Amino acid sequence: MAKDVGKRLLETTLAYRSGAYQWLRKNRAQIARIFAKQAQPSWKALVETAAADGKDFTANALRKAWLRVEADLAREAERLTRSTAKQPALPRPAVRVPVTHPRPPSVRPVRHDDNAEPDDEPDFDFSANL
Repeated sequence: MAKDVGKRLLETTLAYRSGAYQWLRKNRAQIARIFAKQAQPSWKALVETAAADGKDFTANALRKAWLRVEADLAREAERLTRSTAKQPALPRPAVRVPVTHPRPPSVRPVRHDDNAEPDDEPDFDFSANL
């Protein structure tokens, strides 16, 4: 049933496109095979081919519609490739290692000489930084 909905949606979407777009999309495989053999597409020959099929398009309309068909198909192919590409799984470690945080540097206590007399002057000199 899902295919029926998808098919109907595609048909409805294509119904909103120009007649040239619809005709080119329907006959794209054959036209692309011929265009691949040519150095440059012959839009006048394509107009004559469409006229033989009962379609009345201008060369400019077919050229613009062809570019749109090719762009749409390229976008669809990219979307399909992107959605079906399998994302690589992240490797899992065999052993779980607990996270350890680094310890702050330890502060060593200052040892005072028990026999020394206390001084009134500090052991540092601020005048050197002036």
